Amino acid sequence: MRSVVAIGAVLLLGGAVAGCAQPAPAGPSRGLVSATTRASTHGGVVDDQASLVDNLRQRTVTVEVGGAVEQPFLSVNGTQLRLSGAGLASPATIESYEYDTAAAATQDAEQIDPNGDPWTSKIAWVAPPHFYRAQRLIVLYVGADAGMRLLAGLLGPPFAGR
Repeated sequence: MRSVVAIGAVLLLGGAVAGCAQPAPAGPSRGLVSATTRASTHGGVVDDQASLVDNLRQRTVTVEVGGAVEQPFLSVNGTQLRLSGAGLASPATIESYEYDTAAAATQDAEQIDPNGDPWTSKIAWVAPPHFYRAQRLIVLYVGADAGMRLLAGLLGPPFAGR
């Protein structure tokens, strides 16, 4: 049975409240999991965070690498990326989660329902979530900027979200 959560991006898991996009603790990534399709772009294949950043910059997107973040329903820590320019209505933040293997990314992606919530919980997102996956990478964008369709051009259509 799913838990219903309060306002904001707060997740209720097993009676404990955990905020989404919390700063990640220092240290190695949490557990690992896996996939095999590759997203291909004019700038090359996107299969990890470095290739994502390179492809965004080739499309005149300004990318500022931020701090570590985590989502309690993903098994690795991620990195915030602040995007601006290239047709975005305003700067936007995405979360990039890089896995050791594509299979690990696939396993975590399978934990997210088509609406963008973990199968075991309900999140009250502050804006519509959009989850993308390419090879060893899961990217989360929470928002509604039409300019962010550039992520679909790089990573393929969202595998989950609203």
